[in-house]
Amino acid sequence: MSLVKSDYLVLVEKIRKTLVAGRARAEEAVDKERTRTYWEIGRDIHHYSLHGRDRAKYGENLLETLSDDLELSKTLVYDTLSFYRAFPIFHARGKLPWTCGRLLLRIKDKKQRLSLANKVLRKKWKTRQL
Repeated sequence: MSLVKSDYLVLVEKIRKTLVAGRARAEEAVDKERTRTYWEIGRDIHHYSLHGRDRAKYGENLLETLSDDLELSKTLVYDTLSFYRAFPIFHARGKLPWTCGRLLLRIKDKKQRLSLANKVLRKKWKTRQL
């Protein structure tokens, strides 16, 4: 009987590990898609607002209007634009978790921000580690 129970415990442990690994993969996939989505939103806002000029025709009102119309926080809309401007080439930073990307936006020095972004990617850091 103990052999059967032992086999069952092995099964339980194997299933637990599968669940943990599956949840981690799902979380990573969701975060990658979130980053892509927000980067694309930032790109669209950037191209719409600038059209090659330094200032948007509607200025800051554009972000506020988008925030209201899309029912997104003003901070999120602003951060999507800032994220795109900080990382204009998506594939280079596509695996950067959105929460880390948002945190990196606080770093004004471009070289330091890119260096930390590379470190986050290389070491697979989460926001807490950053």
